[in-house]
Amino acid sequence: MTLGYEVIGEGQEYVILLHDWSCCTTTYDHCRPYFNTGSFIFALVDLRG
Repeated sequence: MTLGYEVIGEGQEYVILLHDWSCCTTTYDHCRPYFNTGSFIFALVDLRG
């Protein structure tokens, strides 16, 4: 099984973002402009369900 994902950022610390039960990574579209991509690497994972 392969899960969909997206990785954004160029920092030194990693953050994994998991969406709610009936959503996908588009849940984070409204807050993406506020992600500190200079300090963190964000992995947005599309879970099954």
